[in-house]
Amino acid sequence: MVASTSPSDHLPCVVQLGFAGSRRLFDLPLDQSNSESALHDQVQAYLLEKLLSLPLELQLSDNHFLCCISQVAIGADMLLTRACQALNIPQRIFLPQHRDAYLSAVGAQNQPDFSEIQREESLKLLASPHVIQSRLVSEAADRTTRFEDTNQEILRVSDVVICLLRHGAEGQSGGTNDMLKLAQSVGKPTLEIRVAVRDGKLEFNEQWHGKSNFEMPKLPEEIARLSAPHVHHPSQLPTVAQYCEVVKNHVSERALRYSRWFSWAALVIIGTHILGTLLATIVLAFHPSYSALFLLCELALLVTGLMVHRWLHHSHPSQLWALARLLAEINRSVRALGDIHLYLQYLFWLRLPDNVRSLLRTLNVLHLRSTREFHAESGEHWLLHREAYLRNRLIDPDPAQGQIAYYKFQRQKHSRAMSRATRMFAICSVVAILASLCEFVVLSTTPNHAQTSASSHTEPESDQLVEQASEVGHVLNTGELTTRFLGLLAVVLPVLAVGALSWAAAQDYHARVTTFGEMVDFLEQQRDRIQRVSSARQLQRLVVETESRLLGETAEWYNRRSFTGVA
Repeated sequence: MVASTSPSDHLPCVVQLGFAGSRRLFDLPLDQSNSESALHDQVQAYLLEKLLSLPLELQLSDNHFLCCISQVAIGADMLLTRACQALNIPQRIFLPQHRDAYLSAVGAQNQPDFSEIQREESLKLLASPHVIQSRLVSEAADRTTRFEDTNQEILRVSDVVICLLRHGAEGQSGGTNDMLKLAQSVGKPTLEIRVAVRDGKLEFNEQWHGKSNFEMPKLPEEIARLSAPHVHHPSQLPTVAQYCEVVKNHVSERALRYSRWFSWAALVIIGTHILGTLLATIVLAFHPSYSALFLLCELALLVTGLMVHRWLHHSHPSQLWALARLLAEINRSVRALGDIHLYLQYLFWLRLPDNVRSLLRTLNVLHLRSTREFHAESGEHWLLHREAYLRNRLIDPDPAQGQIAYYKFQRQKHSRAMSRATRMFAICSVVAILASLCEFVVLSTTPNHAQTSASSHTEPESDQLVEQASEVGHVLNTGELTTRFLGLLAVVLPVLAVGALSWAAAQDYHARVTTFGEMVDFLEQQRDRIQRVSSARQLQRLVVETESRLLGETAEWYNRRSFTGVA
Protein backbone atom coordinates (compact mmCIF):
# COMPACT_ATOMS: atom_id res chain seq x y z
CA MET A 1 0.00 0.00 0.00
CA VAL A 2 1.04 3.60 -0.54
CA ALA A 3 1.70 5.25 2.78
CA SER A 4 1.04 8.94 3.33
CA THR A 5 4.30 9.59 5.09
CA SER A 6 6.96 12.28 4.98
CA PRO A 7 9.35 12.24 2.00
CA SER A 8 12.14 10.81 4.16
CA ASP A 9 10.07 7.63 4.55
CA HIS A 10 9.72 7.11 0.80
CA LEU A 11 11.80 4.77 -1.32
CA PRO A 12 15.35 6.07 -1.78
CA CYS A 13 16.41 7.38 -5.18
CA VAL A 14 20.03 7.79 -6.24
CA VAL A 15 21.65 10.99 -7.52
CA GLN A 16 24.89 10.14 -9.30
CA LEU A 17 27.64 12.70 -8.77
CA GLY A 18 30.46 12.64 -11.29
CA PHE A 19 33.84 13.99 -10.22
CA ALA A 20 37.10 14.93 -11.89
CA GLY A 21 40.05 16.70 -10.31
CA SER A 22 43.59 17.81 -10.95
CA ARG A 23 46.40 15.48 -10.02
CA ARG A 24 48.43 18.45 -8.78
CA LEU A 25 46.28 20.86 -6.82
CA PHE A 26 49.07 23.22 -5.77
CA ASP A 27 52.11 24.88 -7.33
CA LEU A 28 54.38 24.90 -4.29
CA PRO A 29 58.08 25.77 -4.13
CA LEU A 30 60.35 22.89 -3.23
CA ASP A 31 60.95 24.26 0.29
CA GLN A 32 57.20 24.14 0.96
CA SER A 33 56.50 20.69 -0.47
CA ASN A 34 56.41 19.21 3.01
CA SER A 35 53.25 21.23 3.73
CA GLU A 36 51.37 19.66 0.80
CA SER A 37 50.00 16.89 2.99
CA ALA A 38 48.41 19.41 5.36
CA LEU A 39 46.88 21.27 2.42
CA HIS A 40 45.47 18.01 1.09
CA ASP A 41 43.84 17.43 4.45
CA GLN A 42 42.18 20.84 4.16
CA VAL A 43 40.93 20.05 0.66
CA GLN A 44 39.58 16.74 1.90
CA ALA A 45 37.74 18.52 4.72
CA TYR A 46 36.34 20.98 2.18
CA LEU A 47 35.13 18.14 -0.06
CA LEU A 48 33.54 16.47 2.94
CA GLU A 49 31.59 19.63 3.74
CA LYS A 50 30.65 20.06 0.08
CA LEU A 51 29.23 16.53 -0.09
CA LEU A 52 27.16 17.27 3.00
CA SER A 53 25.85 20.61 1.68
CA LEU A 54 25.29 19.60 -1.94
CA PRO A 55 21.86 17.97 -1.39
CA LEU A 56 20.57 21.22 0.08
CA GLU A 57 22.21 23.21 -2.70
CA LEU A 58 20.48 21.05 -5.32
CA GLN A 59 17.23 21.06 -3.30
CA LEU A 60 17.12 17.28 -3.13
CA SER A 61 14.44 15.50 -1.14
CA ASP A 62 15.29 13.55 1.99
CA ASN A 63 14.87 10.27 0.15
CA HIS A 64 17.63 11.11 -2.35
CA PHE A 65 21.11 9.78 -1.69
CA LEU A 66 24.42 10.42 -3.42
CA CYS A 67 26.62 7.98 -5.27
CA CYS A 68 29.95 9.41 -6.41
CA ILE A 69 31.63 8.35 -9.65
CA SER A 70 35.28 9.09 -10.30
CA GLN A 71 38.66 7.66 -11.09
CA VAL A 72 41.12 6.99 -8.29
CA ALA A 73 44.07 9.02 -9.54
CA ILE A 74 46.46 10.80 -7.21
CA GLY A 75 45.46 14.26 -6.08
CA ALA A 76 41.80 15.32 -6.10
CA ASP A 77 40.34 11.89 -6.97
CA MET A 78 42.00 10.28 -4.00
CA LEU A 79 40.85 13.08 -1.68
CA LEU A 80 37.27 12.64 -2.86
CA THR A 81 37.49 8.90 -2.25
CA ARG A 82 38.65 9.54 1.32
CA ALA A 83 35.76 11.97 1.87
CA CYS A 84 33.26 9.40 0.55
CA GLN A 85 34.82 6.79 2.80
CA ALA A 86 34.43 9.05 5.85
CA LEU A 87 30.77 9.73 5.03
CA ASN A 88 30.05 6.15 3.85
CA ILE A 89 28.80 7.45 0.51
CA PRO A 90 28.70 4.72 -2.16
CA GLN A 91 31.33 5.26 -4.82
CA ARG A 92 31.84 3.77 -8.25
CA ILE A 93 35.36 3.82 -9.65
CA PHE A 94 35.75 4.09 -13.43
CA LEU A 95 39.19 3.09 -14.69
CA PRO A 96 40.74 3.85 -18.09
CA GLN A 97 42.57 0.52 -17.99
CA HIS A 98 42.85 -2.57 -15.82
CA ARG A 99 43.57 -1.75 -12.19
CA ASP A 100 47.08 -3.22 -12.01
CA ALA A 101 48.11 -1.61 -15.29
CA TYR A 102 46.50 1.67 -14.22
CA LEU A 103 48.40 1.79 -10.93
CA SER A 104 51.66 0.93 -12.70
CA ALA A 105 51.17 3.33 -15.63
CA VAL A 106 53.90 5.71 -16.76
CA GLY A 107 53.15 9.27 -17.91
CA ALA A 108 54.34 11.25 -20.92
CA GLN A 109 57.63 12.12 -19.20
CA ASN A 110 58.31 8.48 -18.45
CA GLN A 111 57.46 9.05 -14.79
CA PRO A 112 55.14 6.65 -12.94
CA ASP A 113 51.70 8.06 -12.19
CA PHE A 114 51.71 6.51 -8.70
CA SER A 115 54.53 6.25 -6.24
CA GLU A 116 54.78 3.05 -4.24
CA ILE A 117 53.09 4.71 -1.26
CA GLN A 118 50.33 6.14 -3.43
CA ARG A 119 49.80 2.77 -5.09
CA GLU A 120 49.36 1.06 -1.73
CA GLU A 121 46.96 3.77 -0.56
CA SER A 122 44.92 3.42 -3.76
CA LEU A 123 44.64 -0.32 -3.27
CA LYS A 124 43.42 0.22 0.29
CA LEU A 125 40.82 2.72 -0.89
CA LEU A 126 39.65 0.39 -3.66
CA ALA A 127 39.22 -2.34 -1.04
CA SER A 128 37.11 -0.05 1.16
CA PRO A 129 33.49 -1.21 1.64
CA HIS A 130 32.14 2.11 0.34
CA VAL A 131 33.65 1.42 -3.12
CA ILE A 132 30.89 -0.67 -4.65
CA GLN A 133 32.31 -1.03 -8.16
CA SER A 134 35.61 -0.89 -9.98
CA ARG A 135 34.78 -0.77 -13.66
CA LEU A 136 36.97 -0.78 -16.76
CA VAL A 137 35.41 1.63 -19.26
CA SER A 138 37.94 1.88 -22.10
CA GLU A 139 39.76 -0.57 -24.32
CA ALA A 140 41.57 2.06 -26.38
CA ALA A 141 45.26 1.51 -27.12
CA ASP A 142 46.17 5.18 -26.75
CA ARG A 143 46.61 6.58 -23.23
CA THR A 144 44.99 9.94 -23.99
CA THR A 145 41.99 8.28 -25.65
CA ARG A 146 41.52 6.04 -22.62
CA PHE A 147 41.26 9.04 -20.31
CA GLU A 148 38.92 10.80 -22.73
CA ASP A 149 36.70 7.71 -22.82
CA THR A 150 36.64 7.62 -19.03
CA ASN A 151 35.66 11.27 -18.75
CA GLN A 152 32.88 10.80 -21.27
CA GLU A 153 31.51 7.75 -19.48
CA ILE A 154 31.55 9.49 -16.09
CA LEU A 155 29.76 12.43 -17.65
CA ARG A 156 27.20 10.21 -19.38
CA VAL A 157 26.01 8.39 -16.27
CA SER A 158 26.10 11.37 -13.89
CA ASP A 159 23.26 13.67 -12.92
CA VAL A 160 25.60 16.44 -11.83
CA VAL A 161 29.39 16.94 -12.07
CA ILE A 162 32.05 18.53 -9.88
CA CYS A 163 35.40 19.58 -11.37
CA LEU A 164 38.12 20.51 -8.86
CA LEU A 165 41.07 22.24 -10.51
CA ARG A 166 44.22 24.02 -9.54
CA HIS A 167 44.01 27.77 -10.02
CA GLY A 168 45.39 28.66 -13.43
CA ALA A 169 45.76 25.01 -14.46
CA GLU A 170 46.20 24.49 -18.18
CA GLY A 171 44.15 21.81 -19.78
CA GLN A 172 45.53 18.53 -21.06
CA SER A 173 43.80 16.10 -23.34
CA GLY A 174 41.75 13.71 -21.24
CA GLY A 175 42.21 15.85 -18.12
CA THR A 176 39.84 17.72 -15.83
CA ASN A 177 39.73 20.79 -18.05
CA ASP A 178 38.56 18.62 -20.91
CA MET A 179 35.90 17.18 -18.63
CA LEU A 180 34.74 20.69 -17.69
CA LYS A 181 34.52 21.83 -21.30
CA LEU A 182 32.70 18.68 -22.33
CA ALA A 183 30.19 19.06 -19.48
CA GLN A 184 29.52 22.67 -20.45
CA SER A 185 29.08 21.75 -24.11
CA VAL A 186 26.32 19.23 -23.33
CA GLY A 187 24.66 21.41 -20.69
CA LYS A 188 25.36 19.07 -17.78
CA PRO A 189 24.96 20.81 -14.39
CA THR A 190 28.59 21.32 -13.34
CA LEU A 191 30.22 22.89 -10.31
CA GLU A 192 33.65 24.27 -11.16
CA ILE A 193 35.89 24.67 -8.12
CA ARG A 194 39.25 26.40 -8.39
CA VAL A 195 41.66 26.03 -5.48
CA ALA A 196 44.60 28.35 -4.84
CA VAL A 197 47.10 28.97 -2.07
CA ARG A 198 47.36 32.62 -1.03
CA ASP A 199 49.47 33.71 1.92
CA GLY A 200 49.63 30.13 3.11
CA LYS A 201 45.84 29.74 3.11
CA LEU A 202 43.57 27.89 0.75
CA GLU A 203 40.99 29.73 -1.32
CA PHE A 204 38.14 27.95 -3.07
CA ASN A 205 36.31 29.72 -5.87
CA GLU A 206 33.06 28.05 -6.92
CA GLN A 207 31.11 28.63 -10.11
CA TRP A 208 28.08 26.74 -11.34
CA HIS A 209 27.53 26.03 -15.02
CA GLY A 210 24.11 24.95 -16.25
CA LYS A 211 22.69 24.51 -12.76
CA SER A 212 19.22 25.36 -14.09
CA ASN A 213 19.48 22.27 -16.31
CA PHE A 214 19.54 19.96 -13.31
CA GLU A 215 16.65 17.51 -13.48
CA MET A 216 16.02 15.95 -10.13
CA PRO A 217 15.90 12.15 -10.46
CA LYS A 218 12.42 10.83 -9.75
CA LEU A 219 11.05 7.35 -9.37
CA PRO A 220 8.01 6.41 -11.49
CA GLU A 221 4.73 7.70 -10.07
CA GLU A 222 3.57 4.11 -9.54
CA ILE A 223 6.13 3.64 -6.75
CA ALA A 224 7.31 7.15 -5.84
CA ARG A 225 5.31 7.31 -2.61
CA LEU A 226 5.89 3.78 -1.40
CA SER A 227 7.26 3.48 2.12
CA ALA A 228 10.93 2.57 2.32
CA PRO A 229 11.86 -0.82 3.82
CA HIS A 230 12.70 -0.82 7.51
CA VAL A 231 16.39 -0.36 8.29
CA HIS A 232 18.19 -0.30 11.64
CA HIS A 233 19.37 3.30 11.30
CA PRO A 234 17.75 6.16 9.33
CA SER A 235 21.04 6.95 7.59
CA GLN A 236 21.35 3.41 6.23
CA LEU A 237 20.19 2.32 2.82
CA PRO A 238 18.03 -0.78 2.39
CA THR A 239 19.47 -3.84 0.73
CA VAL A 240 18.50 -4.44 -2.85
CA ALA A 241 16.44 -7.47 -1.77
CA GLN A 242 14.39 -5.33 0.64
CA TYR A 243 13.91 -2.62 -1.98
CA CYS A 244 12.85 -5.03 -4.73
CA GLU A 245 10.44 -6.86 -2.46
CA VAL A 246 8.55 -3.67 -1.59
CA VAL A 247 8.31 -2.53 -5.21
CA LYS A 248 7.49 -5.96 -6.67
CA ASN A 249 4.69 -6.70 -4.21
CA HIS A 250 3.05 -3.34 -4.87
CA VAL A 251 3.24 -3.27 -8.67
CA SER A 252 2.41 -6.97 -9.08
CA GLU A 253 -0.93 -6.40 -7.34
CA ARG A 254 -1.55 -3.35 -9.52
CA ALA A 255 -0.61 -5.20 -12.70
CA LEU A 256 -3.21 -7.87 -11.88
CA ARG A 257 -5.84 -5.22 -11.19
CA TYR A 258 -5.16 -3.28 -14.40
CA SER A 259 -5.16 -6.52 -16.40
CA ARG A 260 -8.61 -7.37 -15.08
CA TRP A 261 -9.86 -3.86 -15.83
CA PHE A 262 -8.64 -4.05 -19.42
CA SER A 263 -10.09 -7.53 -19.98
CA TRP A 264 -13.40 -6.47 -18.49
CA ALA A 265 -13.50 -3.34 -20.67
CA ALA A 266 -12.64 -5.32 -23.81
CA LEU A 267 -15.36 -7.85 -23.03
CA VAL A 268 -17.96 -5.13 -22.42
CA ILE A 269 -17.09 -3.22 -25.61
CA ILE A 270 -17.19 -6.30 -27.83
CA GLY A 271 -20.20 -7.87 -26.07
CA THR A 272 -22.37 -4.75 -26.12
CA HIS A 273 -21.84 -4.24 -29.85
CA ILE A 274 -22.62 -7.87 -30.66
CA LEU A 275 -25.80 -7.84 -28.54
CA GLY A 276 -26.79 -4.47 -29.98
CA THR A 277 -26.39 -5.84 -33.48
CA LEU A 278 -28.48 -8.90 -32.52
CA LEU A 279 -31.34 -6.78 -31.15
CA ALA A 280 -31.34 -4.46 -34.16
CA THR A 281 -31.43 -7.44 -36.53
CA ILE A 282 -34.33 -9.06 -34.63
CA VAL A 283 -36.35 -5.86 -34.95
CA LEU A 284 -35.64 -5.62 -38.69
CA ALA A 285 -36.33 -9.29 -39.36
CA PHE A 286 -39.39 -10.06 -37.22
CA HIS A 287 -40.96 -6.70 -36.28
CA PRO A 288 -42.10 -7.95 -32.84
CA SER A 289 -44.80 -6.08 -30.96
CA TYR A 290 -42.19 -5.00 -28.40
CA SER A 291 -39.77 -3.58 -31.01
CA ALA A 292 -39.51 -0.31 -29.06
CA LEU A 293 -38.19 -2.19 -26.03
CA PHE A 294 -35.61 -3.96 -28.17
CA LEU A 295 -34.48 -0.68 -29.69
CA LEU A 296 -34.17 0.91 -26.25
CA CYS A 297 -32.06 -2.02 -25.08
CA GLU A 298 -29.91 -1.72 -28.19
CA LEU A 299 -29.45 1.98 -27.53
CA ALA A 300 -28.44 1.30 -23.91
CA LEU A 301 -25.94 -1.35 -25.01
CA LEU A 302 -24.32 0.88 -27.63
CA VAL A 303 -24.09 3.80 -25.20
CA THR A 304 -22.54 1.50 -22.59
CA GLY A 305 -19.97 0.24 -25.07
CA LEU A 306 -19.15 3.78 -26.15
CA MET A 307 -18.74 5.01 -22.56
CA VAL A 308 -16.48 2.09 -21.65
CA HIS A 309 -14.43 2.75 -24.78
CA ARG A 310 -14.06 6.42 -23.80
CA TRP A 311 -13.04 5.38 -20.29
CA LEU A 312 -10.54 2.96 -21.79
CA HIS A 313 -9.16 5.75 -23.97
CA HIS A 314 -8.77 8.29 -21.16
CA SER A 315 -7.81 6.03 -18.23
CA HIS A 316 -5.28 3.97 -20.23
CA PRO A 317 -5.57 0.76 -18.16
CA SER A 318 -3.62 -1.06 -20.86
CA GLN A 319 -0.66 1.29 -20.47
CA LEU A 320 -0.91 1.22 -16.67
CA TRP A 321 -1.03 -2.57 -16.78
CA ALA A 322 2.02 -2.67 -19.06
CA LEU A 323 4.03 -0.28 -16.86
CA ALA A 324 3.11 -2.07 -13.63
CA ARG A 325 4.10 -5.45 -15.06
CA LEU A 326 7.34 -3.99 -16.44
CA LEU A 327 8.25 -2.55 -13.03
CA ALA A 328 7.44 -5.87 -11.39
CA GLU A 329 9.65 -7.78 -13.83
CA ILE A 330 12.54 -5.33 -13.43
CA ASN A 331 12.55 -5.78 -9.68
CA ARG A 332 11.98 -9.54 -9.95
CA SER A 333 14.97 -9.78 -12.27
CA VAL A 334 17.30 -7.85 -9.96
CA ARG A 335 16.06 -9.75 -6.91
CA ALA A 336 16.73 -13.07 -8.66
CA LEU A 337 20.45 -12.28 -9.00
CA GLY A 338 20.88 -12.88 -5.28
CA ASP A 339 24.48 -12.34 -4.17
CA ILE A 340 26.02 -12.39 -7.65
CA HIS A 341 28.09 -9.20 -7.76
CA LEU A 342 27.85 -7.65 -11.21
CA TYR A 343 27.13 -4.37 -12.94
CA LEU A 344 23.50 -4.45 -14.09
CA GLN A 345 24.40 -3.31 -17.57
CA TYR A 346 21.51 -5.18 -19.17
CA LEU A 347 19.08 -2.76 -17.51
CA PHE A 348 20.56 0.02 -19.62
CA TRP A 349 20.94 -1.98 -22.83
CA LEU A 350 17.23 -2.63 -23.21
CA ARG A 351 14.72 -0.23 -24.73
CA LEU A 352 12.96 0.76 -21.52
CA PRO A 353 10.88 3.93 -20.99
CA ASP A 354 12.72 7.04 -19.84
CA ASN A 355 10.63 7.44 -16.70
CA VAL A 356 12.13 4.27 -15.17
CA ARG A 357 15.78 5.30 -15.64
CA SER A 358 16.12 6.67 -12.11
CA LEU A 359 14.78 3.39 -10.77
CA LEU A 360 17.28 1.43 -12.87
CA ARG A 361 20.17 3.51 -11.58
CA THR A 362 18.98 3.14 -8.00
CA LEU A 363 18.66 -0.64 -8.33
CA ASN A 364 22.11 -0.83 -9.90
CA VAL A 365 23.73 1.10 -7.04
CA LEU A 366 21.86 -0.83 -4.35
CA HIS A 367 22.74 -4.17 -5.96
CA LEU A 368 26.42 -3.29 -6.25
CA ARG A 369 26.40 -2.07 -2.66
CA SER A 370 24.50 -5.07 -1.27
CA THR A 371 26.76 -7.61 -3.01
CA ARG A 372 30.02 -5.69 -2.45
CA GLU A 373 31.49 -8.38 -0.22
CA PHE A 374 31.19 -10.94 -3.03
CA HIS A 375 33.04 -8.87 -5.65
CA ALA A 376 36.23 -10.90 -5.31
CA GLU A 377 34.81 -14.34 -4.78
CA SER A 378 37.23 -17.06 -3.90
CA GLY A 379 36.86 -20.75 -3.23
CA GLU A 380 33.50 -22.23 -4.15
CA HIS A 381 31.20 -19.33 -3.19
CA TRP A 382 30.18 -18.75 -6.79
CA LEU A 383 28.95 -22.35 -6.97
CA LEU A 384 26.46 -21.60 -4.21
CA HIS A 385 25.31 -18.53 -6.14
CA ARG A 386 24.92 -20.63 -9.27
CA GLU A 387 22.79 -23.23 -7.53
CA ALA A 388 20.65 -20.54 -5.90
CA TYR A 389 20.09 -18.80 -9.23
CA LEU A 390 19.20 -22.03 -11.02
CA ARG A 391 16.86 -23.13 -8.28
CA ASN A 392 15.09 -19.84 -7.63
CA ARG A 393 15.04 -18.35 -11.11
CA LEU A 394 14.90 -21.18 -13.64
CA ILE A 395 14.02 -24.68 -12.46
CA ASP A 396 11.61 -24.11 -9.57
CA PRO A 397 8.48 -26.13 -10.54
CA ASP A 398 6.20 -23.40 -9.18
CA PRO A 399 5.21 -21.15 -12.12
CA ALA A 400 5.18 -18.19 -9.73
CA GLN A 401 8.96 -18.63 -9.25
CA GLY A 402 10.63 -20.80 -11.87
CA GLN A 403 10.69 -19.11 -15.27
CA ILE A 404 10.76 -22.34 -17.28
CA ALA A 405 7.60 -23.59 -15.53
CA TYR A 406 6.03 -20.13 -15.87
CA TYR A 407 6.56 -19.84 -19.62
CA LYS A 408 5.41 -23.43 -20.23
CA PHE A 409 2.23 -22.77 -18.26
CA GLN A 410 1.59 -19.45 -20.02
CA ARG A 411 2.25 -20.97 -23.45
CA GLN A 412 -0.33 -23.71 -22.84
CA LYS A 413 -2.85 -21.29 -21.34
CA HIS A 414 -2.68 -18.76 -24.18
CA SER A 415 -2.51 -21.51 -26.81
CA ARG A 416 -5.83 -22.92 -25.55
CA ALA A 417 -7.37 -19.46 -25.48
CA MET A 418 -6.16 -18.71 -29.01
CA SER A 419 -7.55 -22.06 -30.22
CA ARG A 420 -10.95 -21.27 -28.70
CA ALA A 421 -11.03 -17.86 -30.39
CA THR A 422 -9.94 -19.37 -33.71
CA ARG A 423 -12.55 -22.14 -33.51
CA MET A 424 -15.25 -19.65 -32.64
CA PHE A 425 -14.32 -17.51 -35.64
CA ALA A 426 -14.33 -20.55 -37.95
CA ILE A 427 -17.65 -21.90 -36.64
CA CYS A 428 -19.40 -18.55 -36.82
CA SER A 429 -18.04 -17.90 -40.31
CA VAL A 430 -19.07 -21.33 -41.63
CA VAL A 431 -22.55 -21.14 -40.10
CA ALA A 432 -22.98 -17.61 -41.50
CA ILE A 433 -21.99 -18.85 -44.96
CA LEU A 434 -24.45 -21.74 -44.73
CA ALA A 435 -27.18 -19.42 -43.47
CA SER A 436 -26.62 -17.04 -46.39
CA LEU A 437 -26.67 -19.96 -48.83
CA CYS A 438 -29.88 -21.38 -47.36
CA GLU A 439 -31.49 -17.94 -47.42
CA PHE A 440 -30.62 -17.66 -51.10
CA VAL A 441 -32.15 -21.09 -51.79
CA VAL A 442 -35.35 -20.29 -49.88
CA LEU A 443 -35.78 -16.95 -51.61
CA SER A 444 -35.21 -18.62 -54.98
CA THR A 445 -37.67 -21.50 -54.52
CA THR A 446 -40.60 -20.11 -52.55
CA PRO A 447 -42.05 -17.72 -55.21
CA ASN A 448 -41.72 -20.43 -57.92
CA HIS A 449 -43.67 -22.85 -55.80
CA ALA A 450 -46.53 -20.42 -55.38
CA GLN A 451 -46.62 -19.61 -59.05
CA THR A 452 -46.66 -23.30 -60.00
CA SER A 453 -49.48 -24.03 -57.61
CA ALA A 454 -51.56 -21.21 -59.00
CA SER A 455 -51.08 -22.09 -62.68
CA SER A 456 -51.66 -25.84 -62.39
CA HIS A 457 -55.39 -25.35 -61.71
CA THR A 458 -56.83 -22.73 -63.99
CA GLU A 459 -60.47 -23.37 -63.08
CA PRO A 460 -60.57 -24.97 -59.63
CA GLU A 461 -63.73 -25.51 -57.77
CA SER A 462 -64.40 -23.09 -54.93
CA ASP A 463 -63.56 -25.44 -52.06
CA GLN A 464 -60.38 -26.61 -53.79
CA LEU A 465 -59.41 -22.98 -54.37
CA VAL A 466 -59.70 -22.13 -50.68
CA GLU A 467 -57.72 -25.18 -49.70
CA GLN A 468 -54.94 -24.47 -52.16
CA ALA A 469 -54.79 -20.80 -51.15
CA SER A 470 -54.39 -21.85 -47.56
CA GLU A 471 -51.58 -24.20 -48.47
CA VAL A 472 -49.80 -21.50 -50.50
CA GLY A 473 -50.19 -19.00 -47.63
CA HIS A 474 -48.74 -21.51 -45.21
CA VAL A 475 -45.79 -22.15 -47.49
CA LEU A 476 -45.22 -18.43 -47.91
CA ASN A 477 -45.43 -17.80 -44.17
CA THR A 478 -43.00 -20.59 -43.35
CA GLY A 479 -40.60 -19.47 -46.06
CA GLU A 480 -40.73 -15.87 -44.84
CA LEU A 481 -39.96 -16.84 -41.25
CA THR A 482 -37.17 -19.10 -42.39
CA THR A 483 -35.73 -16.34 -44.56
CA ARG A 484 -35.81 -13.84 -41.72
CA PHE A 485 -34.16 -16.23 -39.29
CA LEU A 486 -31.44 -17.10 -41.79
CA GLY A 487 -30.92 -13.39 -42.46
CA LEU A 488 -30.53 -12.86 -38.73
CA LEU A 489 -27.81 -15.50 -38.59
CA ALA A 490 -26.11 -14.08 -41.67
CA VAL A 491 -25.80 -10.67 -40.01
CA VAL A 492 -25.04 -11.57 -36.38
CA LEU A 493 -22.64 -14.47 -36.83
CA PRO A 494 -20.03 -12.52 -38.85
CA VAL A 495 -20.09 -9.85 -36.14
CA LEU A 496 -19.59 -12.57 -33.52
CA ALA A 497 -16.71 -14.01 -35.58
CA VAL A 498 -15.00 -10.64 -35.78
CA GLY A 499 -15.63 -10.19 -32.06
CA ALA A 500 -13.70 -13.39 -31.36
CA LEU A 501 -10.78 -12.13 -33.44
CA SER A 502 -10.93 -8.73 -31.72
CA TRP A 503 -10.78 -10.41 -28.33
CA ALA A 504 -7.79 -12.51 -29.39
CA ALA A 505 -6.02 -9.42 -30.74
CA ALA A 506 -6.78 -7.40 -27.60
CA GLN A 507 -5.35 -10.19 -25.44
CA ASP A 508 -2.30 -10.55 -27.75
CA TYR A 509 -2.67 -14.34 -27.88
CA HIS A 510 -0.75 -15.14 -31.05
CA ALA A 511 2.31 -13.02 -30.24
CA ARG A 512 2.49 -14.34 -26.69
CA VAL A 513 2.20 -18.01 -27.67
CA THR A 514 5.05 -17.60 -30.15
CA THR A 515 7.20 -15.63 -27.70
CA PHE A 516 6.59 -18.03 -24.82
CA GLY A 517 7.53 -21.03 -26.95
CA GLU A 518 10.81 -19.41 -27.99
CA MET A 519 11.50 -18.41 -24.38
CA VAL A 520 11.05 -21.99 -23.11
CA ASP A 521 13.61 -23.27 -25.64
CA PHE A 522 16.06 -20.50 -24.70
CA LEU A 523 15.73 -20.99 -20.94
CA GLU A 524 16.21 -24.76 -21.18
CA GLN A 525 19.43 -24.15 -23.14
CA GLN A 526 20.60 -21.56 -20.60
CA ARG A 527 19.83 -23.95 -17.75
CA ASP A 528 22.13 -26.56 -19.27
CA ARG A 529 24.87 -24.01 -19.96
CA ILE A 530 24.78 -22.55 -16.45
CA GLN A 531 24.98 -26.03 -14.95
CA ARG A 532 28.24 -26.57 -16.86
CA VAL A 533 30.03 -23.28 -16.06
CA SER A 534 33.45 -23.55 -14.44
CA SER A 535 34.11 -20.00 -13.16
CA ALA A 536 32.41 -16.99 -11.63
CA ARG A 537 33.02 -14.92 -14.77
CA GLN A 538 31.25 -17.48 -16.96
CA LEU A 539 28.36 -17.51 -14.51
CA GLN A 540 28.09 -13.71 -14.61
CA ARG A 541 28.12 -13.66 -18.41
CA LEU A 542 25.37 -16.29 -18.70
CA VAL A 543 23.27 -14.69 -15.98
CA VAL A 544 23.41 -11.31 -17.74
CA GLU A 545 22.50 -13.01 -21.02
CA THR A 546 19.55 -14.79 -19.39
CA GLU A 547 18.22 -11.72 -17.62
CA SER A 548 18.63 -9.63 -20.77
CA ARG A 549 16.40 -12.06 -22.66
CA LEU A 550 13.84 -12.40 -19.87
CA LEU A 551 13.50 -8.68 -19.23
CA GLY A 552 13.81 -7.94 -22.95
CA GLU A 553 10.69 -10.03 -23.61
CA THR A 554 8.77 -7.97 -21.07
CA ALA A 555 10.16 -4.73 -22.53
CA GLU A 556 8.99 -5.73 -26.02
CA TRP A 557 5.60 -6.70 -24.61
CA TYR A 558 5.42 -3.33 -22.82
CA ASN A 559 6.13 -1.39 -26.01
CA ARG A 560 3.51 -3.45 -27.88
CA ARG A 561 0.89 -3.50 -25.12
CA SER A 562 1.10 0.23 -24.38
CA PHE A 563 -0.49 0.95 -27.75
CA THR A 564 -2.89 -1.99 -27.92
CA GLY A 565 -6.56 -1.20 -27.61
CA VAL A 566 -9.78 -3.02 -28.49
CA ALA A 567 -10.11 -3.34 -32.27
